[in-house]
Amino acid sequence: MRALSATGDDGLVRVPEPSVAAGEVLVDVQAVSVNRGELHRLTSATAGWRPGWDFAGVVADQEKSGTAPAAGHLLPGTRVFGIADGGSWAERVAVPAARLAVIPDGLTLEWAATLPTAGLTALRTLRMAGDLAGASVGAAEVVVGVEGVEAVNDLDGPRTADDLTYLARLVTTGELAVDIAAVNDWRDARETLHRLRDRRVAGRAVLLVAGEKPG
Repeated sequence: MRALSATGDDGLVRVPEPSVAAGEVLVDVQAVSVNRGELHRLTSATAGWRPGWDFAGVVADQEKSGTAPAAGHLLPGTRVFGIADGGSWAERVAVPAARLAVIPDGLTLEWAATLPTAGLTALRTLRMAGDLAGASVGAAEVVVGVEGVEAVNDLDGPRTADDLTYLARLVTTGELAVDIAAVNDWRDARETLHRLRDRRVAGRAVLLVAGEKPG
């Protein structure tokens, strides 16, 4: 299995097939979105660290790959999207089933890949704030990284899959707009990250994962 290197360049490195624990699902990744928190994290990455939180793809045939069977009702080939603790910038990723949702008809992989980190944070922050009609709201604290997301979100809680499904439905019905400014091959990650750093991307940036999957 190949993944982007932890240094943030455009080189692909070969890494071991991800192990799948009980309750996890193995996903063939087809699209990932880039968050500014990941860009920040890359500047202090240590050897062996691999970036990637948001992703979209299809449930892998885990029996063929020699790993545990997929959790729940997610059959091989099902289009899904979700959020990982890291390492989703790869051809395959193993994540808890509670962090995944099925991609509905009418929603592209690119759109789905942009939703988890930003969408869950915004949705749950709004719930915490309550009714904001007529209010003037400022930021009390700014956080960078998935650790900050987890401060707002219980990512392994029972609501994560439901919230992801809700966000996807909002996009398909036109109630939530997804502003994708760049879609590139993951081999072009360096240029995409440079553009994001220099604020030359006025919207979300998506990397398409290409390559043959093992197994």
